[in-house]
Formats: sequence, structure tokens, C-alpha cells
Amino acid sequence: MKKALFLTVSLFLLNGCYVDSNVNLVKRPSTNASANSNGVINNVPVSQVQAIPDSLVITVGNKVPGTANVIYSDGSRNTDLIWTSSDNTVASVNPTTGEISGVKPGIVTILATAQRDSSKKAAITVSVKRADVTEALTKINPSEATLKIGDTVRLSASIQMSDGTISPNVIWRSDSNSIALVSNGLVTAISEGTTTITAIAEGDSTKTASARITVSNGTTVVTPATPVPTATVTPSPVPTATVTPLPTPTATATATTETTN
Repeated sequence: MKKALFLTVSLFLLNGCYVDSNVNLVKRPSTNASANSNGVINNVPVSQVQAIPDSLVITVGNKVPGTANVIYSDGSRNTDLIWTSSDNTVASVNPTTGEISGVKPGIVTILATAQRDSSKKAAITVSVKRADVTEALTKINPSEATLKIGDTVRLSASIQMSDGTISPNVIWRSDSNSIALVSNGLVTAISEGTTTITAIAEGDSTKTASARITVSNGTTVVTPATPVPTATVTPSPVPTATVTPLPTPTATATATTETTN
């Protein structure tokens, strides 16, 4: 009888179980498991890793966030990723947070790999340029929006360059992808709540602008950004010349009388 029990336990161990202190058989979780909102481990395989955007430009000495999501077969997602760079001498990346740092001019590939399935990864092509242009990010328009679940709104932002030109090259990021997702400025409402959508200037992560997004079951309301006041120029009155005519000269005739002897 004892021998039969030993064989039964051994079979369970071969099937990925272990025995706890109370001699209970416990199933080991799969290495590809993901946690749901209640923290319960589910055997859900990784479908793909999505990087947004898949290319960007930064300047030497500056840092920008790399953004990617692990998407599971049941539609859930998280950011459990490992980040690597193909050439750390051009651009390095924080392996945990995905923050990318420009080191020297060149082109490099940044990989975001799912922690639970190393075969699932996404690539970001990073071009590093010289830091020879100062940039300033203008306001996001609209600056605020209230959306119903499933609705979308297009945000716009641009970079004012020091030479007076305008560049649309910004990186978009949502503080909470579970409330609202953003891709190239298009915001999609996912679930009720409030989050901030941030536009980051490519090449200088210190230049940012943000919009507040609220998702509810009510009506969609979009609030445009406050316009920049423009200067009003009032022209000075043109002085008018006053012309005083010269007096007309009067001819005076003097008669001369001659006496004849």
C-alpha cells in the first residue's frame, strides 16, 4: 500500500505538481501565465508585443521613453518586458523601464521582449542625431476631452524649432492604457476613469505637453486648448499737413505826368 502511494505521488510530480507541508498536491503555474485584475494566475499565452511608435529620433545626450505592451490571447495586456539595444555605443536602454538614451549619432534597434515568452518581441528603430537645435513643444489640442467607452478623439501637437520651423515629430504616451490608449495622437477610450495623455518632443524628453482625458458613460465633450493671445496693433493717426496759402501780391500803378514847354 505504501509503495502504491509513493508511485502515485511520483506520477503527480512528473506532471508538474509538488507536495506541500500538509501532503497536498499543488499544481505549479505555467511559466507563460499572466495575472488578471484580481491577481489570479491564468494560463494565457502571449500573442504579441506591440511597440508604439516603432521608430523615433533622439538627440545625443537626451532621453526618451520606449513604449510597448505585451498583448495576451485573451486581450489583456501589461508591460512585463525586457529591453535591449543592438548597439549601446549609439543608444542605450534601461532594461526594465525602457528609457532610451542617445549616445552618439547613428541608427540602432531597440528590442522589447516579453518576459514570459522570449520569442515574442517588438523592435523600435532609433535614429540619434546631433543636439544642435533647441526645441519647444506647443500646447496639445484639444487640451481636455470626456469620452464614452469606445469613442476616439484625435489630439494634435507640434514642436516649435529655434529656427522658426514647425515639426510634428512627437511621441505620445498614456499614463493609463487601461483607461485610454493613444497611437499617433489618436486616443481610444477603454474603461471609465481619468488619465493624462502626454506628447513628448522627439530628441528632448524635457519638452512635453499634456491633455486630460476622462472616460465615462455620459456624452463625449471636447474642450479645445486655450488659444494663444495675439497682439492687436492700432496704427497711429497719420498727421495731416495744414497748408496756408501765400498772399497774392497786389500790383500798384504810379502815374507820371509830363509837362511840355
